[in-house]
Amino acid sequence: MTRRYLSLIIIVLLASFLRLYKLGVNPPSLDWDEVSLAYNAQSLLETGRDEYGNRLPATIRSFNDYKPPLYTYALIPSLFIFGRSDFAVRFPSAIAGILTVVITYFLAKELFPNFSPRGSRQATPPRWPEGLLGGETISLLAAVLLAISPWHLQFSRIAFEANLALLFFVLGIFALVKSLRGPWWLVISAASFGLSLMAYHSTKLIIPLLVVLLAAPHWKRFLAHKKSLLAAALITLPFVIIILLTVVQGIGQSRLAMVSLLTKDELLDQSIQRLESDNLSVFSRLFNHRYITYTREYLGGYLDHYSPNFWFIEGDGNGRHHAVDHGLLLWWTAPFLLVGLIDLFQQNRTSRWVLLSWFIVAPAASALTSGTPNSVRALFFLPTFDIFIALGIVKVVRWLKTSPHPKHLLWLGIGLYLLLTIANIGRYFWYYYKHTPIESAPDWQYGYKQMVEYVESQKSNWDRIVFTTAYDQPYIYVLWYGNFDPKTITNSGEFAKGFDKYTFRTINWTEDQKLPRTLLIGTRGEIPETGKNEWQVLFPDGSPAFIAVATNSL
Repeated sequence: MTRRYLSLIIIVLLASFLRLYKLGVNPPSLDWDEVSLAYNAQSLLETGRDEYGNRLPATIRSFNDYKPPLYTYALIPSLFIFGRSDFAVRFPSAIAGILTVVITYFLAKELFPNFSPRGSRQATPPRWPEGLLGGETISLLAAVLLAISPWHLQFSRIAFEANLALLFFVLGIFALVKSLRGPWWLVISAASFGLSLMAYHSTKLIIPLLVVLLAAPHWKRFLAHKKSLLAAALITLPFVIIILLTVVQGIGQSRLAMVSLLTKDELLDQSIQRLESDNLSVFSRLFNHRYITYTREYLGGYLDHYSPNFWFIEGDGNGRHHAVDHGLLLWWTAPFLLVGLIDLFQQNRTSRWVLLSWFIVAPAASALTSGTPNSVRALFFLPTFDIFIALGIVKVVRWLKTSPHPKHLLWLGIGLYLLLTIANIGRYFWYYYKHTPIESAPDWQYGYKQMVEYVESQKSNWDRIVFTTAYDQPYIYVLWYGNFDPKTITNSGEFAKGFDKYTFRTINWTEDQKLPRTLLIGTRGEIPETGKNEWQVLFPDGSPAFIAVATNSL
């Protein structure tokens, strides 16, 4: 076994440990999207239908946001092997994360081989020297950086469709680059991009844009290989048909309608107010046209994703998307990221064009939505950051080897920076495992599992159970943790309001406490301290998550 493959195996083991260790425990609870994916996968496993009774659906209705289906189907073997567990729900995402690290290694190796700028082998010395500073080092560094990346770790440990989509997205890019020397790789690229389209909504914009950009400089080469091009087109066709069918049925746009900046009424209202204040003048109609307003908003949302504050300091503000007090990237990588971006312009034309196109297109879909920047919708930035950082590290090391400065000063500086790097990495993992599960528990809808399991064990004591909607979508938690059998119960489309003994709504304490033989489950804001037979589920910090009170005991 060569040293490079031994190094890769060690990196894969590291990536595996970081993605599988305490996978079912941290994050501290499944959020509602994870539970929805899980229950629909369990239903498909047992009945061949989703929760609404649709046979082998091409889209998962869920909370009427119609999720792409791939993660749900990927969950089926995991649930079959591991059973109904939090670990099983997140396992496919963890495996996708590990495989993405492996593919990143081979992609970086393909982008930085010992080739001339035009991609043909040359007899002259390669651009990168052999050994420590060779292209192999860039590949290994990119892989290890992705293995420990807070951004990638966060979503590899959550059942988020975007992480599965990222795997096939990166594989599609790798195969497309490989197709420049082996045209039949186009088939693998088409299949990979197609699977990515079936995994997450954002790819429906990102992939077409990126494929056009990457293929444009080589269109004559692709057209010269008509058989492989035709085969790739045939592979792509079923995915396109599925997407078009969902659009025709009016369900393909539902998620976009929920999050699109075009649905922000205040933007259009502002434009109208300015037009009216200017008496609908010609210039006002030109400068305050709604398309100008939307374009400005889009560009602002797009540039939000290139903010150092987003990358290194705060992330996107959603507690489920990053460790507390941390951004998406480790700060010690910032100087190398800058150096790597600059050094990219000195690399061969193919690697430069691929990485820059990728880096520019990555936030295009996320910028269309409100609430930018968004680290989930912009996950497709990865692993460009890690490749840039790897380039920067190699560039800095090359400079240090030829630096005229006294060696003892250089080693002192390197030593101090290594200590700061270790401290930064150590702090991140300490916060991720120690503080984040406690402080972010409310963001994860913590407490549903404990409350539902308690209620189901005592359900015969009450005629009715009123469950608060303060934390959203309680019905799916009741279906999942209540172990309701998909073979005997089908969502009528009204389950969000109630089913079985359950009613889901806001607790009205004044009126609800008068209901006979009823269990009320709410928050402390809804249920005052009665001092009588109440049962609580506490957040990890000791504050109440849910309070349950039986009216017949008041």
